[in-house]
Amino acid sequence: DICVEAPPNTYSPEGFHIDYPIYSHNGDYDTPPCQYPYETSEKGRIMFRVFPKKGYKFDEQDKEELKVLTTNIFFLCGRARLVDLMKKIVITDNITGMPNLSGFYTFAEKIKARGSLSKYHGICINIKNFKYINETYGHNIGDRTLKAVSDVLHKYLVENEAFARIIGDTYIMLIHYKNQDSFMTTFNNIKSEIHDACRTIQDRVVD
Repeated sequence: DICVEAPPNTYSPEGFHIDYPIYSHNGDYDTPPCQYPYETSEKGRIMFRVFPKKGYKFDEQDKEELKVLTTNIFFLCGRARLVDLMKKIVITDNITGMPNLSGFYTFAEKIKARGSLSKYHGICINIKNFKYINETYGHNIGDRTLKAVSDVLHKYLVENEAFARIIGDTYIMLIHYKNQDSFMTTFNNIKSEIHDACRTIQDRVVD
């Protein structure tokens, strides 16, 4: 089997840990297994565990062949991870880890293809005085502000809704439309929480 561990990163904020079998033979297995650990360039870890069938013991030639086999599988996994990573990079904002404009278009096209785009309303959001924040407090605080806004927008999403940072300090959001009152309540709540989140970051810097 394979054990895959990855630390938190921009494209997988919580990281992950996965165990899954590659091959299973009917019958019992002996322990301990032969283990072949590998490290990825993202400081992740892949561990291959190979168990001998009941009553069989791996000799040195077996272990060497297993080493070659697991190394080849590791490199194939690396290619697959690279392809998957490239797909995510294309649709992910590198600062917030949330969808970018391309990712938003991808979502919108799916909604349009289902013929349900008319059931949505859009919200465009711009951070007031963001240039001032960057110039006064530095780009690190600017990035934290962008992430804070993204966290607020993400909090208000329900299934089959989306948002994206499309450029600079500008976001777009696509949410279900029920009625005007419900829409304006959501809009005002988002606006208020974004204001509070940005103010909190600036207050901490000043303190």
